[in-house]
Amino acid sequence: MGKTKELSTDTRDKIVDLHKAGKGYGAIAKQLGEKRTTVGAIVRKWKRLMMTVNVPRTGAPRKISPCGVSMMLRMVKNQPRTTREELVNAVKRAGTIVSKATLSNTLRRHGLTSCIARKVPLLKSAHVQARLKFARDHLDDPEESWEKVLCSTCLRSLAVIKTPVHPTISQSLSSNMDKTKELSKDTRDKIVDLHKAGKGYGAIAKQLGEKRTTVGAIVRKWKRLMMTVNVPRTGAPWKISPRGVSMMLRMVKNQPRTTREELVNAVKRAGIIVSKATISNTLRRHGLKSCIARKVPLLKSAHVQARLKFSRDHLDDPEESLGESPVVR
Repeated sequence: MGKTKELSTDTRDKIVDLHKAGKGYGAIAKQLGEKRTTVGAIVRKWKRLMMTVNVPRTGAPRKISPCGVSMMLRMVKNQPRTTREELVNAVKRAGTIVSKATLSNTLRRHGLTSCIARKVPLLKSAHVQARLKFARDHLDDPEESWEKVLCSTCLRSLAVIKTPVHPTISQSLSSNMDKTKELSKDTRDKIVDLHKAGKGYGAIAKQLGEKRTTVGAIVRKWKRLMMTVNVPRTGAPWKISPRGVSMMLRMVKNQPRTTREELVNAVKRAGIIVSKATISNTLRRHGLKSCIARKVPLLKSAHVQARLKFSRDHLDDPEESLGESPVVR
């Protein structure tokens, strides 16, 4: 990882003189005992800059060579919990002594940032005890009773309930993905008039029976655009709500072999009917692309027969002979 030997100015000038005399790269390299690539680099530099000395570079030179940087990136990507101390020791064994700050800057230039492991556990002692108690209480419950239980956020967002616990649960879940009621223009103008009169968001909301956040959003919009009507948006509105998109992303990341048909059915159960093309476009906007499973098997019939024959021939061989046999890759 150290820097290679640098040729003197006399040697560089001699290479240029021999090149001017009509000799090739190979002949010059053989005569001076240098590498052909070194001779070529010096001649090309002379042709480009009409000089052979090194041009002063901007900033300090990099302490870690490109080979060392590649090694560090491999270590971090293969084992994300690698510490900076381990990277310092790994680079030190290669002959380069650097600080932890230098390692952090190098990794940051390649899009990798460091983080500190959380010291507070995700589950506190009270959570653990509550979950253990629930597990013990329902350990012997039959499978039929579990069909009435909502087990995950994904199921709640989709309203995929076989037997609803309460008749209003599925209705509230599907209504969360619908558009809320829009206020009339008269109500919006009244909110602005009350705000001009000096009333606060809470007082206006209480007087008109609206939410405080709704009142605040209308007033801020009026301050920014000096109008209360909705501005026409560009393009068609999204068919799938942000909550539905999050559910789809979770399904695909947890099970990469999920088909578009399954996603269409999952969204349909929540009350939204979309096509496969809409599903594909939505996933593509979030960096997920669909692919088709390969139709040609990795092992053809001849490969399968050959492996079966080998297995039958060596079925009764002792373990010692198998340990001495070469491994076929």
